[in-house]
Amino acid sequence: MKAPEIQMRVHNVSGLKRVSPEYSGFVLVTLIGVLFSTLWLYVGEPWGIRGDAQHYIQLYEGEKARSPFGYRVLTPWLAQLLFSSMWSYWMSFKIIAITCLSLCTGFIYLLMAKKSMVMFQTISIIIFWITSFAFVYYTTTIIRPDSLMFLLLFILFLASNDGYPYWLLLLLLSVGVFAHETILVFIPAIWLDKIFNGTFTNGNVYKAWQLIIVTAGAIIVFIVGRKLIEVLPETGHNYLNSPIQMIRYSLTYGGGVLKYILRIYAAFGPVLTFSFFYGVFFLEKRNAFSFFTLFFIVVAATFLATDTLRVMAIICMPVFFYATQYVFKLWNSGARVTAISLMALQVLYSSVVFGHLRTFEKSFTLNAIAASISVMAFLVCAVSTYRAPRASALLSRFKSSE
Repeated sequence: MKAPEIQMRVHNVSGLKRVSPEYSGFVLVTLIGVLFSTLWLYVGEPWGIRGDAQHYIQLYEGEKARSPFGYRVLTPWLAQLLFSSMWSYWMSFKIIAITCLSLCTGFIYLLMAKKSMVMFQTISIIIFWITSFAFVYYTTTIIRPDSLMFLLLFILFLASNDGYPYWLLLLLLSVGVFAHETILVFIPAIWLDKIFNGTFTNGNVYKAWQLIIVTAGAIIVFIVGRKLIEVLPETGHNYLNSPIQMIRYSLTYGGGVLKYILRIYAAFGPVLTFSFFYGVFFLEKRNAFSFFTLFFIVVAATFLATDTLRVMAIICMPVFFYATQYVFKLWNSGARVTAISLMALQVLYSSVVFGHLRTFEKSFTLNAIAASISVMAFLVCAVSTYRAPRASALLSRFKSSE
């Protein structure tokens, strides 16, 4: 049976259609990514040439850049190699950003197909992705190396779920560290699934010695790259002299502890609430341990940078995946209006926050709207979860133990 327009094989399970990984579907979903990235270019706030972009333009022009930007050579090199003869650096980076983010959308589709997710789940996670901070920010900033890193990271998730050879994982990681070092988040992700027998990365299909080779090899490539690539000397303040100084600087830069926590939440919006409710009340312990441990590892990693949202964005895929499971659980239980409403709240939050990334923080009105959306989403989740049989049993067990 072929679904209209998508032209992919589907299987009827509990009245819903399971997606099979057909290339026609991949192409269609990738084109949807192109459409929405182009849309965000017009409706999102433009960034222009500012901040980090200046360092990547230096790399594009064959010059050195200061650390850590100077080590992220892959995206500027590809932009210069492939497009400099035809277009300006602005257009060259734009083509790479849109292409990579759109392909990410297609690979999400394939990952969901590999995990035998039904159509509703696939549509949900694609909506979460194309309205996410990562998708919007790296579309509108344009001159950043992260879009290529996300593409390689998503391919890694798909490759591990497909059980591809460990040396391919090592190859992708080794290439990815030259796009952005945050791709190394895949290492704790797959190890946690190996240790706890989790299923998100399918890490348990690899032997320990294979993962040791992947880990050691990727770290060696990362270190050697840092030794071989010449960068300009650091002229600013170094806040990495000690753990205490590092934490103090990051919290001060982020506006204090409360604001820092809010910035972690702001990297995702209500979708983080969905994933947490699912992780606490419905997710199997083995996957819950993997998910929450990975989440807090990345929270700790935010102290190594000055942009909390960009660091947190690297685990958007597991967050979106479990958020999708949550709204699907509501949908499948008959609470379809609630499921759609939660998805709508996430889209609304994204338009308010991610569509105004440059001005949001200083706007009381936008902050008030975002806070209202977040509170509403939390309350809906709390009421819906309380009514769910398994969650009610867990809550009753907790009350009886007090």
